[in-house]
Amino acid sequence: MNCLPTPSSQLSTIQFSSSEIIDVLNSLDPKKSPGHDNISPYIYKFCASSLAHTVSLLFTVIMESHSIPADWKVHKLFPLHKKGSVSEVSNYRPISLLSILHKVLELIVYSKIIDFIYPKISKTQFGFIRNRSTLQQLLLSTSVFSSVESKRHTEIVFLDIAKAFDSVPHNELLHKLWLTGITGPLWLFFKDYLQNRKHFVEVEGCKSDLLPVKSGVPQGSVLGPLLFLIYVNDILSLCSFSSVFLFADDAKLIASLNSASENLALQKDLDNLLSWCQSWKLSLNTSKCAYMNVSLSSSTNNNYTIGNDTIKTVTQQKDLGILISDSLSW
Repeated sequence: MNCLPTPSSQLSTIQFSSSEIIDVLNSLDPKKSPGHDNISPYIYKFCASSLAHTVSLLFTVIMESHSIPADWKVHKLFPLHKKGSVSEVSNYRPISLLSILHKVLELIVYSKIIDFIYPKISKTQFGFIRNRSTLQQLLLSTSVFSSVESKRHTEIVFLDIAKAFDSVPHNELLHKLWLTGITGPLWLFFKDYLQNRKHFVEVEGCKSDLLPVKSGVPQGSVLGPLLFLIYVNDILSLCSFSSVFLFADDAKLIASLNSASENLALQKDLDNLLSWCQSWKLSLNTSKCAYMNVSLSSSTNNNYTIGNDTIKTVTQQKDLGILISDSLSW
């Protein structure tokens, strides 16, 4: 990272104490499933006072050597059926289980860095952020519809990033983590945290071979969602015309239009987002993207594209669990 500029504000190291480790161990749910080491959270919870000092020393060594034990980087996956035929692999969602002590380490690291990271996260990102919710985003984004009462029509483009959490490239994430201000030994800790992870699937006691995890934020982890928010945080700077609202990897662009030139401005924002995805090795799932023209009177739909693909026009769309229509019915 020698070629990168020095961030104006930095967080380069953190400390661990026995007291905070006791607090986290005591907060563990003993009914939670263990990772592949099969050490139950029950043991850590009810031996918290006896283990705290040793765990504190262990975490300090991990941070100073920026080296996480290899066993902690093994994810045990089991498939959870979502819907449809049980014989279709695509109808299952993988549940990732990690070592309990690994998650304790993550919980403490998260608590140490979130106050530094929080002010840097866009105000229109509502996923995985304290004191923000789907309801808040819906209330904020629907306020834009007031333009409809002024007889302007509102265009909404719903965007879907394909396999977003699994696709984040590690080197590029580390680049953005540095620019956010995570530097020094703490940055080296995150570098090791992302590298050399492996996973296997277990079904009814049968285990697959270990396979490397080559990209993505660690699934089933505490820090993974925060790292993803850091990775996509600069999306907001790309759109000079439309308002952008994010809930983790779900995005929507909202714009009130009056003229053809404004249609072109919205398309320019979409072009910028596509270019950003290509630069940062993510892709938009065009089959799941949608465009809606919201108006209380009849109006002509516009055509918007993502690359060579025309975004499908819809008259209703589910947005954060709420079904909205182009006539503003809910």
